[in-house]
Amino acid sequence: MKLTRILVALAGLVSAFFIAPQAAIAIDCPVVDYSKLSFNGTPNANWKNGEPTRVVTWSSNATVIGPDPVSTPFTETEQAWLQQAFDNYGEILDSVAFQKVSTPDTANIVIGYTVLSKAKILTETSPGAFGLWGFSAAAQKGGIALLDPKLWPRNFNGFRDQTAFVLRVENELGNVLGVPDVNPFGPPQSLISIYDTSKFQAYGQTKINDYDAAIIRQLYGESTCSMSYTPDARAKNLAADKILGDKFMGKYVTPAPTATPVRTTATSKKNATITCVKGSSTKKVTAVKPVCPKGYKKM
Repeated sequence: MKLTRILVALAGLVSAFFIAPQAAIAIDCPVVDYSKLSFNGTPNANWKNGEPTRVVTWSSNATVIGPDPVSTPFTETEQAWLQQAFDNYGEILDSVAFQKVSTPDTANIVIGYTVLSKAKILTETSPGAFGLWGFSAAAQKGGIALLDPKLWPRNFNGFRDQTAFVLRVENELGNVLGVPDVNPFGPPQSLISIYDTSKFQAYGQTKINDYDAAIIRQLYGESTCSMSYTPDARAKNLAADKILGDKFMGKYVTPAPTATPVRTTATSKKNATITCVKGSSTKKVTAVKPVCPKGYKKM
């Protein structure tokens, strides 16, 4: 009986030895079935090209977006929030990097506050648009117009804090990148997505969640495996984007090569010999710096 238990225990150890590593390396790589998502349109990867990573430039200094002039400039705080929104997409996409530029004429994407003359404006009691976006595939240009703060209803909190602001910019930017909004008239679903404006409160974070990262990464032909957008992977991707952006702007400086230390060999010092005398006595002294004994004089 004791031998049987030992054999059973050994068999269990062998089984664990072979099975445990397989379980440990299991990786979540979701496959997004776009047809089952109630998107208001068909996803379309707008910015793909032959480059390994496309640098898409953006500007918040435009004077006109679409048919409307920019009516209110962004505050310094809002400028930082805009950078965060673009960075949040840059860190999850391998094939697209974003670079802010000061000249809107050369920018691929412009963003600003307008009166949204082509949209139904929000009121205290009726819904409406907080933003509009447009994209020209031929020109490779996109625009995002946000509702001017002077037109915000008192109960509209859409841009009043960092999370609300970044979420709405991410929603519009996602549209420009090719992912349509969830259809508000489509079948109900439990998906909490940056593309569903009714779920922003539940989304509750400025970082793009893993599911939305998989949605756009698959659209751009990138791996959806969760290891591709871990916090560490996102940080490394954003750092690589910064280098690409600096190269694009001509600001990148190649790091100077680290000098290889030269090993120095101590110079060997040779002995010298002197002859010292004292009366009729003679002595020879050999040393690096020979000195005659007391009472003796060097010849």
